[in-house]
Amino acid sequence: MKTFIIPFITLSLLFTSCGEDKTETENPVVEQEQLTYKVNDKTAIIKWTAYKTTEKKPVGGSFKEVKLKEVPKADSPQKAIEGLEFSIPVSSLDTENESRDTKIKSLFFGVMNNTELIGGTFKSIEGDDKEGHGVIAMNMNDVSCDIPFDYTVTDNLISIVTELNIRSFEAEEALKSLNDACYDLHKGADGISKTWEDVAIEASIEFTKE
Repeated sequence: MKTFIIPFITLSLLFTSCGEDKTETENPVVEQEQLTYKVNDKTAIIKWTAYKTTEKKPVGGSFKEVKLKEVPKADSPQKAIEGLEFSIPVSSLDTENESRDTKIKSLFFGVMNNTELIGGTFKSIEGDDKEGHGVIAMNMNDVSCDIPFDYTVTDNLISIVTELNIRSFEAEEALKSLNDACYDLHKGADGISKTWEDVAIEASIEFTKE
């Protein structure tokens, strides 16, 4: 009898062990589905600040229209703007002063080459889902220039800040044209008329999670 009992016990343990392994593999861990992010092209806002007088007094404005060529999906908010192409109609410029708007459109942008639209592409981006930096390849006056920018992410909004210099786009003639037209308006307490070359830009766009 002992000869038959031992093999029987051994086989029982073997089949019991195999049964336990099968039960464990029947319940695999289910991975959470990856979220995708996409910007809402209807929510883009661009504000700019130029400066006049030697005291560098700010003059603010915005562009009321921004066109996006394609809106890709990505695995993070910041990657949702990488490679994004945009164009800004100069006709949408608004400073809440009709006379000033007309001068900027005709005597500044109007002096440049092919500035019906200001174009650009978010060339690269580095950072996480809270903050980082990148480069925009921008085209104005038939000149393309890389502009560095910083970004922050808050809730469902990506905010971007940057600064550009008019000289980078070879637009000194346009700047002079505007300053000549606004000579007295751009005089400070020292009697010197000046229009600054640098312009600060603030932009934002909302994104959705899918």
